[in-house]
Order: sequence, then structure tokens, then C-alpha cells
Amino acid sequence: MNAPLPVPQADAALIWQALDALFEPDDVIELRALHTRGRKRTDAGYFDGDHRDALVREAARLNKAGAAVYVTMNRIDPHLLARCANRVQENVTATATDANVTLRRWLLLDFDPARPKDTSATDVQLAAAKDKARECYSFLKAKGWPEPLIAESGNGMHLLYPIDLPNDETNRDLIKSVLVTLAERFDNDATKLDTSVFNAGRIVKLYGTVANKGDHIPALAPWRLSRLVRAPQRTVSITVAQLRALSQAGPVAHQKAAAARFRFELRPC
Repeated sequence: MNAPLPVPQADAALIWQALDALFEPDDVIELRALHTRGRKRTDAGYFDGDHRDALVREAARLNKAGAAVYVTMNRIDPHLLARCANRVQENVTATATDANVTLRRWLLLDFDPARPKDTSATDVQLAAAKDKARECYSFLKAKGWPEPLIAESGNGMHLLYPIDLPNDETNRDLIKSVLVTLAERFDNDATKLDTSVFNAGRIVKLYGTVANKGDHIPALAPWRLSRLVRAPQRTVSITVAQLRALSQAGPVAHQKAAAARFRFELRPC
């Protein structure tokens, strides 16, 4: 009988690092775990700044049990803590929605390689996503955009640019337009920029947990530990003017010259 393949495990230190980079000390965070094997269900709970350690423990526990683990990436109404305070409830029917967001804090650029549904990316597919993320980073750097958080999601690449915007329809439409503009510029057959992540209540991978889609096949489609690659010491928010300028620019012919000027290294921070 073949021994079970060893699988990567969540890393508490990397989860702490992600929480410190994404959130303010007094934020209430929704932890959401999606169970997609067997009987599908969603578990969720809310954690205040005094109980980050409990959040880290629960995230690791749920990930080990096979769940994909996420957090709300924008600031949510702290009153949601009363829904399930500093603990996780199984099989919930209510989670944070767009209406519960009090401030937009991050613009997420999610580069995801094309592959069959419910499978992990191959090394080649992941490399293609990294290349596109580098190109986009260089393009935006040349336009004066600030440094983003850079993360490996396990199957793709994330660039998270700081923003400080009210949660309203105007900013929702602006973010959506920016994503569409960038997708028209950088999408190809191998990698797509996810344009569906414009909504304020969007969840994002909790870095430090394992991306575990499909079966773990190390030589083909391995599970991988998600992680921050770069977290600037000081974040500077994108201005509305910068967002509007990009939104109004529309698709343009791709130029590789900018990519040679600005690079980022994919090394864990």
C-alpha cells in the first residue's frame, strides 16, 4: 500500500504576518472557511484585535481539516462581532456582505492561471501568472502608483494596492472599471486578471494557509502554502485621480519596455 503523500501545513508565523500587513490593530475581521469536499458548507467567525491568536489557531485548524481559508479584506462594521465573537460557527447562513463594509482599504489584482476547475496550478501555470503580475507591477510603477503588497495565493499572484475610499456605488464602479482596463491589457490565454473582485465585501486568501484545490499531486498540481512576498514598511494609498486616469485610459497596446525598468523579486518577506 502506498503511503499518503505529505502535504504542506498552515504556518502560524506567516498568518500573523498577513494579519499585521492587511489590518489595523483594532479591526474586526471575518474569518471564513469554505469546505468544498463532501458535504459543502461555510464556517465563519469574527475576531477583534485582542483575539488575533484565536483567529490564527482557528485558521490553521480549519485549513488542516481541508477548508480553504479566507478573510474579509476591507474594513467591516465592528458590530458584526456580536454575530459570532472570537470563535467560529459551523455551517453559517450569514456572512459579511458589501453593505457591512465601512471603508475600502485594498484594490486586489488577482492573476489566476487558466486551468480546469477545482484543480491546483502546475508549476508552469503558476510561473505564467507570476510573469503577468510582474508586467502589471512594472506598468503601474511607471505610472507613479505606490508599492503594493505582493502575495502568492498558492495558485496565482496577488498585488494589493492600498486605497482609502468610501464604500459607495461611485467607487465600486471605479474599481470595476480599473480591473476591466487592466484585464484588457494583460489577459492572455494562459493567465487572466479576475475582474469579479470589485465588490467591497470581497474575501481574500488568508496568506499563511494552504491553497488546497483538488487533490495534492506534487509532480503535477501540488497544494502550496500561500504567503506574502513583499509588504512595504509604509503603505501609501492610490489617489482617486490615479484610479480615474487608468480607468479612462482604456485598453492600449502592450509595451514591454516598462517591464524592464521595474521588477520585483518573488522571495518571501
